[in-house]
Amino acid sequence: MDYPDASNFAKDVFRSDSGNNHTEWGSERFDALVDEAALETDVSKRTELYAEAEKILVDEEAVIIPIYWYSGVRLTKPYVTRTFGLGGQENFANWSMEK
Repeated sequence: MDYPDASNFAKDVFRSDSGNNHTEWGSERFDALVDEAALETDVSKRTELYAEAEKILVDEEAVIIPIYWYSGVRLTKPYVTRTFGLGGQENFANWSMEK
């Protein structure tokens, strides 16, 4: 993920005319949904539009089959305040301790 937004994959990767769309798949319905979502300012409506587009991509058309999501578990002492940047990357320089 380059930035923490659904547009990063939905629009920037899988839109028909994207240079990152290595599947070479295209759907006018999908493109219209991600275009509308990109302009939507209501967060819940935007989420619904991207969810509908994702349903086309994964369920209806089965263009991609996401079989694995990276995950990780980290424990932090209660007196440590962690900070994160774009995409969830840890920003160690700004950590602080309250002890």
